[in-house]
Amino acid sequence: MFAHFIPASVRAVDEEPRHSPERVHAWLHQLALQLESRAGGANTLVLPELARFPGALRARVLYVVTVGLLALVTLRTFLPDAPQGSLGWGVVLLVVGITVTALLLLRPGGIRLLPHAAMGLPPWRSPLWAVAAKAAVTGHSRRGVLVLSVLPTLVLWRALAPEWLGGMGDWTMMLAILPTLMLYAALVAGQALDAAVIGPSGWLRGGALVALVLLCPAGMIVGLSLRAGLGLDTVLPPLVLLGLLYCALSGDTVLYLCWLLIHFRKVPFRLSRFLDWCHAAGLIRITGGVYQFRHREFQEWLARHPAPLTRPTAPARGAATVRTP
Repeated sequence: MFAHFIPASVRAVDEEPRHSPERVHAWLHQLALQLESRAGGANTLVLPELARFPGALRARVLYVVTVGLLALVTLRTFLPDAPQGSLGWGVVLLVVGITVTALLLLRPGGIRLLPHAAMGLPPWRSPLWAVAAKAAVTGHSRRGVLVLSVLPTLVLWRALAPEWLGGMGDWTMMLAILPTLMLYAALVAGQALDAAVIGPSGWLRGGALVALVLLCPAGMIVGLSLRAGLGLDTVLPPLVLLGLLYCALSGDTVLYLCWLLIHFRKVPFRLSRFLDWCHAAGLIRITGGVYQFRHREFQEWLARHPAPLTRPTAPARGAATVRTP
């Protein structure tokens, strides 16, 4: 029965299947192995936790190496230009603090500056954004939202207002702070919507938004530096510092990317999109904001069979013999 489950589901979801049954079987086999590697076997597939599974040691090592290199390059580029005294030690302590925060994310219960619940975002064109806005304005936390809106409003006024009204009138600065305003709107949406409503891939969109918030000012710094004729040694320090800061803010996303790089030949790189497709095909179900195989027996069968059964199994000869999938 399980041998025919994947081919039948693939043919049912698409007239022209985007993935062959053999490839779907191989990818789901790898995910089932990851779940079965945990003590007692797990039945919930949480993408941010894949790099913390017992068989994902290489992904964790790659993450540690990435954070360590960013920290070393940051110290190497900042310290020669830092003044002697307390300010230089302050730079060292800041970099060390960011590095330690990024490495603490390796622990399952580590400190997270941006928790998953706050960074779960619906699809960009989803009507859930309107639902989140209405809940933020009319819900129980509307006073807190209004208070937190004061600072973004002042920043926006400072950037756009003309000079005679106390502003800067600088549209370039507006482009730099626009992702920060988007991050504020995303945090409000993450608090207003439940993770089960957003879906298990919502945290990936949150990680992408944090990357946009950091890349936008970094791109402006690089552009202005190149226009001014400055060299790479001037552009490199803020870039590596922002990269290290991203590991501290959204380390789960970096851990997940490290896991994908290690397993890029075994699973699709756009794993969340593939799992959503499997959900539409009936192979995967979404329960409480996490992925699960349709049946626990199906998961165990996939873990035991790395390749599809191309030929049917011979029927049992004895009446007492029980045939299992």
